[in-house]
Amino acid sequence: MSDSPEIAKTSDIRKSAREYIIKKYRWLLVVSGVMGLAAVLFYILFKDENFLGLLYVPVIILTILYIFEIGRLRKRMFEDFAKNHGYAFSAHKEKDFGDGSLFLGGKNKSVSEFISGVLENIPVEFFNFDFIVERTDSKGQRTKEHHNFFVIDMDLGTVTPSILLRYKGSNTVPKVYFGRADVRLEGQMGDIYDLEVEKEFEIEALQIFSPDIMQEILSVIERPEKPKLNVEFYGNHAIVFIEGEINNPDLLESVYNMSSDLAKHWAPLMVRIKGSVEALRAQFSGKQPS
Repeated sequence: MSDSPEIAKTSDIRKSAREYIIKKYRWLLVVSGVMGLAAVLFYILFKDENFLGLLYVPVIILTILYIFEIGRLRKRMFEDFAKNHGYAFSAHKEKDFGDGSLFLGGKNKSVSEFISGVLENIPVEFFNFDFIVERTDSKGQRTKEHHNFFVIDMDLGTVTPSILLRYKGSNTVPKVYFGRADVRLEGQMGDIYDLEVEKEFEIEALQIFSPDIMQEILSVIERPEKPKLNVEFYGNHAIVFIEGEINNPDLLESVYNMSSDLAKHWAPLMVRIKGSVEALRAQFSGKQPS
């Protein structure tokens, strides 16, 4: 949990922001109420709708203040998380996003609350990733959609099969096409996830996403917040990305504990299957393994 008293009082950043505003800006709430009451009263007396415009002033001020406090407390939450686990923290970071499917699309990509260190003896980065997707409908009208993900990037240090564990029904996480095969997961997880696998690597994919690993993932996605968690393997990396913002210190710790267990399983497994991955790729590409 956070070291910050402002955050420790609640498990939700948004609730903390509301409580902080009520405590520290009570005078502003009173002024806003008086302005709202005056606007309604003048409208009743003078029948002039222009007075109702005054209602927007306190609403806009309080909305801006609320957004600011959420951002401030979220930054504090991640700073405390980094400090508690011995990681480096940076509010913003320039980053090479690599070739993961999540990072290929969109515009105005940015990274915030960047945390880096070592997890189970492998380099790891935690960060919030924002981007904008522009869409054009059938009438030619363009719209912009803002998306946010919390990302855990594990550098496994060795070749991996290309795999995407994709939350069913996700409109943001793109399907990938790497000569893939679709693998059906057993039981409940098969109803929640699509597993897209580089062709000929179905056995390795089931080793990577073993029942124990899927149980770890299930323990997070079944939390009250219902986070949509996805995983992609490409190059030397395993990327866990969760749709939306994390505003709950308890959820952040649950994600961290899950990531630690995943890294503990995946790091030695990748070393063990490295030879077979290289051999299979060489067999189907006609090249000799390095």
